[in-house]
Amino acid sequence: MELLTLRGENGDELHARLVKPSNFDSRQRYPVIVYVYNGPHVQLVTNSFLGGASLWMLEAAERGYLVFTVDGHGSQNRGRDFEQTVHRRLGEVEVKDQLHGVDYLKSLPYVDTERMGIHGWSYGGFMTISLMLKAPDVFKVGVAGGPCNGLGYV
Repeated sequence: MELLTLRGENGDELHARLVKPSNFDSRQRYPVIVYVYNGPHVQLVTNSFLGGASLWMLEAAERGYLVFTVDGHGSQNRGRDFEQTVHRRLGEVEVKDQLHGVDYLKSLPYVDTERMGIHGWSYGGFMTISLMLKAPDVFKVGVAGGPCNGLGYV
C-alpha cells in the first residue's frame, strides 16, 4: 500500500492511497478499481492502520486489482478553505480532482488504462455517475451504490 500526495488543478495537495497485490510485479499491467466518495466532510485516506482502506480493498488487490482512492476538495481535516471549495459547486471540483488521480494512474507503466472501473456509495455513487457521464472514455464500468443527487449535502 502506498500513501501518496498528488497535485490538484491549482497546485493543492490531494491525498491518495494505492493498494497493490502482495505479489505486485511492476512489469505486469493491472486493472484498477477507483473507489470514490469525495463528499463534504469525509476523509477516506488516512495515515493510520491500513491507510483507512476497507478489507474488501485488500481482498480485491489480492485478486489482481489495484485499488485507488483520492480525497479531493471537500474532504475533512484539511482546513476550512479546502473543504469549502465545493460549497454550492458540488460535482465540479471533485470531478476534476478525481480525474487528476486518473492522470496519475495513467502515468504508471503497470496500470492497464483499458481496464479501469469506478465504485462509490452515497455521495460516492453520485460521483461515480458524474464521472461516468463527464469522462465517458475513462472508465469501462461503474458501480454507483445508493447515489444521492448531491443536493442533500448543500
